[in-house]
Amino acid sequence: MFEKKLTAVRVRKHYGDYCVRMKSRMVNKNAREEQIFIKQFEKGLKLQKERMLQAKKEEKQRQEEKERKYRNEIKKIEQLYKDQVDLMQDKLDKERGEKISWTEERAKQVKRYKAKKRAAMKRTIEALQKELIISEDSLHFKTQDIENLC
Repeated sequence: MFEKKLTAVRVRKHYGDYCVRMKSRMVNKNAREEQIFIKQFEKGLKLQKERMLQAKKEEKQRQEEKERKYRNEIKKIEQLYKDQVDLMQDKLDKERGEKISWTEERAKQVKRYKAKKRAAMKRTIEALQKELIISEDSLHFKTQDIENLC
C-alpha cells in the first residue's frame, strides 16, 4: 500500500509538473500570439496612418490645384476686362483725336469762310465807295454844270 501511495504521490507530482509545464506553454503560446497580434495591429495601424497621410496629402494637392485653377481663371477674367478697358480707352482716345481734328478743321473752315466773306465785303465796300466817289464827283460836276447853265 505504501507503494501505491508513493506511486499516487509521484503521479500527482508528475501530473502537477505536467500541468505547470502545460500552463507555462499555454502562457508562452498566448504571449507569443499576443505579441503577433500586437505586431499585426501595429502594422495595420501604421499602414492605415500612412494611407491617411497620403490621402491628406492628395487632398491638399487637389485643393492647391483647385485654388491655382481658380486664380488662373480670375487672372483670365481680369485680363479680359483689362483688354476691353484698353480697347475702349483706345477707341475713346481715337474719337477724342478725331473730334479735336474735326474741331480744328471746322475752325479752319470757319476762319477761311470768315476771311473769304471779309475779303468779299471789303471788295464790295471798296466798289461801293468808288461808286459813291464817282457818283459824288459826277454829282458835283453835274451841279456845277447846272450852276454854270443857270
